[in-house]
Amino acid sequence: MKSIKSLDLDYLDLYLIHWPGTKGMKPEDSRHPERRKQSWAAMENLFTEGLKHMHIYYFTCVSVSELFDLYRDLNQCQKLCI
Repeated sequence: MKSIKSLDLDYLDLYLIHWPGTKGMKPEDSRHPERRKQSWAAMENLFTEGLKHMHIYYFTCVSVSELFDLYRDLNQCQKLCI
């Protein structure tokens, strides 16, 4: 992942993970939770460089719960599970 500085920016307003999986991996692949955790940790590191907001999109309730279990300080979490 490129740093904000290498993009020649003072800050980045939003960083978004659009899908909680990895291209080419089957949905049931057991490596997905660790990859989501690594992605979130990398996004958190960008806060020291000037990232203002980070969001997730199209995560399943299970995927959101995994992140919430790891990072209790998530300030907004809207789950719609039917």
